[in-house]
Amino acid sequence: MNKTVTKTANQLLKERSVVAILDAARQCYVENGISNTSIDEIAKRASVGRTTFYRNFKTKRAVTEQLIFLDSNDAKTQLVNILAKIKNPTDCIVAGITFNVFEFPKTLLYSILFADEESIAVTRDLAIDSELIVAVCTEVLEPVFKMAKASGCLRKGITLPLMADWLIKLTFSFLMVPTQYQKDQKALKKYVLQFVIPSLFTEQA
Repeated sequence: MNKTVTKTANQLLKERSVVAILDAARQCYVENGISNTSIDEIAKRASVGRTTFYRNFKTKRAVTEQLIFLDSNDAKTQLVNILAKIKNPTDCIVAGITFNVFEFPKTLLYSILFADEESIAVTRDLAIDSELIVAVCTEVLEPVFKMAKASGCLRKGITLPLMADWLIKLTFSFLMVPTQYQKDQKALKKYVLQFVIPSLFTEQA
């Protein structure tokens, strides 16, 4: 199911009109914010009609989800490569959360999603129930989940979808609410080890 979602997203990016719409949306979001950008403005900037827009995207939210998917691809690849070198599920989770909390704020996408309270509200909604974001996170976490399951350290009741959903919400909470953990990697790692890891893995991890 998750791989089907990301495959569909990748196929969508092959359409020239889709890329034009996403580029236009990115520019509009930077200039006006997500909430203050209308579908008409995106379509006009992309030089496409409303019919073309709606043929590719049902809503502005769908555009935003696809933009997140597109603009986070490089970071996803980088994170996958980092996790592939780690042989311990605990260290993978710590490295993944640390990477997202410290590297994501350096991107243009972060400045769009967290530009103001209205943008943060949109971002919060996406973190809660975006099927596409969950699918991407699930793909990244699948090798970690299998590693934990094979080593016998996975806590009873923890499934891959549950792990992905919870870690998305946790990571977004770190990004949305300014705390010491956004400036201090050691403090963040200590927090994750003390409060996050025990909820996922047994002491065997």
